[in-house]
Amino acid sequence: MADPITIDELNLSVELVKGASNIAAIIGCCTDHVYDLAKRSDVPIYKPPGSGRYVAYRSELMRWTRTKTAVT
Repeated sequence: MADPITIDELNLSVELVKGASNIAAIIGCCTDHVYDLAKRSDVPIYKPPGSGRYVAYRSELMRWTRTKTAVT
């Protein structure tokens, strides 16, 4: 069964987090780890073509972190 969407996620769904350091602060890791995580297809961290910058939606990050026992 799919993980239910919380009210907080509905409010955060359009909040775009820009930059590896900001993403790292949200998920509680270092920026180098964000670069490694971004290579994985199951992690909602993106690098749009031509942007040179990592981005993520806060709600997707929060949902992803809830499904993990630790950031690995």
